[in-house]
Amino acid sequence: MAFRFTPRRALALVGVVAVAGGALDYVTRPPPLPDYAAVRSRWHPSEAWLYDRHGALIDSARVDFAVRRLAWTPLAAIAPAARDTIVAAEDHRFPDHAGVDWLALGGAARDRIARHRPRGASTLSMQLAAFLSPGLARPGARGWFDKLRQIRAGRALEQRWSKDQILEAYLNLAGYRGEAQGIGAAALGLFGKTPASLSRDDALLLAALLPDPR
Repeated sequence: MAFRFTPRRALALVGVVAVAGGALDYVTRPPPLPDYAAVRSRWHPSEAWLYDRHGALIDSARVDFAVRRLAWTPLAAIAPAARDTIVAAEDHRFPDHAGVDWLALGGAARDRIARHRPRGASTLSMQLAAFLSPGLARPGARGWFDKLRQIRAGRALEQRWSKDQILEAYLNLAGYRGEAQGIGAAALGLFGKTPASLSRDDALLLAALLPDPR
């Protein structure tokens, strides 16, 4: 018997597609992410400093032994060579994409199909979303649904944050292996420098110490 595509069957198909689309939207919906101001306000160094009334440092004490954090470093206080080098190493299409590097995702999918060593495709925006909501990068979160959640989170972040805010927060929240969190602690601990005085060679080492999505 030949299949007849009747209006009733067409309506049923539309209903099935709608239900499937709603289910996919639900299971890949990313968690709500804070805005830039909230992230800045929640930042606390791992050390406390005591100053006299003239602003001279009297003493300092470590108050958080889980990680080593210094004060939040504004983007303008990070050497341009360091910023550019880390962006080039981690996400060289960062200035041009809207949170997702579709070319990198396509390459990663091709490598997976060809059973080559998979390359990472997480943009700075997607990585920052995972810093802000660790469940996006929980151990074992490698399936397609998890990747779709990360993609949607990166796109959502770019709709609310500027590129400068994303890059600044990424450089401050990223862990550089060991106990250093943020470019301020990493620059001081590794080179005895401030972020403003980092060279390109310093930045290359810092980029090698970052979690490697690629």
